[in-house]
Amino acid sequence: MEQPSADSGAVGWIYRNRPARFVVSCVCRKTLLRLVGRYADSRLSRIHIRRFAEKRGIADWQGYGSLNAFFARPRANVAFPAREDTLGSPCQALVCAWDQLRPDAVVQVKGVTYPLAELLDEDASRFEGGAAYCLRLESGHHHRVYCFDDGVLEEENSVPGRYDSVHAAALPHVPGLYAKNHRVITRYRTEQFGTAMLVEVGAMFIGSVVRQAPLGEPVRRGDVKGWFCFGGSSVLLFFEPGRVRPDADLLAQTAAGIETAVDVGEKIGEKITR
Repeated sequence: MEQPSADSGAVGWIYRNRPARFVVSCVCRKTLLRLVGRYADSRLSRIHIRRFAEKRGIADWQGYGSLNAFFARPRANVAFPAREDTLGSPCQALVCAWDQLRPDAVVQVKGVTYPLAELLDEDASRFEGGAAYCLRLESGHHHRVYCFDDGVLEEENSVPGRYDSVHAAALPHVPGLYAKNHRVITRYRTEQFGTAMLVEVGAMFIGSVVRQAPLGEPVRRGDVKGWFCFGGSSVLLFFEPGRVRPDADLLAQTAAGIETAVDVGEKIGEKITR
């Protein structure tokens, strides 16, 4: 799926227009986001579910008590690859992938980079030469995030920040957007892929990143890690060198500036065997 032009659509217009960006920055302040979140949790918000679902071709929309309950709904048909050395996507998303990672210049979108240390809020030198993925969830996607391997979620760090849109049209206009937005960073020790960093980035109208899986206890591949509340969002994955080889087609599509649609559990890479 090709990325929308940075100069097309309402989001592109907002992020090219300084007054409009100022209004959005005011709207997306934490206090207002909290009010939006409370409304999305209320029974009153149910009136929006049918229109939201029908516009995006989602058949399963009935019986939810609130917009957030619908947005973070469970899904029964989640399946990860049978081979343990295969990396499945932790979420339904539009994905880009990179190998030979440069921590001083992580690609946000073509021509726009940011230092990985700013995103992780710690030294990132151990990821030099490793693999990285950006999984961008749009509003119609299934917004649960799953554990992609057996292991332990060792540590979690919630970093406060902004709530800019992560739409493709916004990325060229906000350098270091992922490192500026609110994000939850999880150190994930896996059995097959070493110790990875999983970063859940909040976006416009995303006030909450919810974790269900326990910290410091074993998790299994396919367990629900957590979910995002209403809005768009992104999941970023970083692997140390010699651990993961991204699929060649994803690397080629990314190099061409194209995002690839993937479902939960769909193959996006494999373990590097020595």
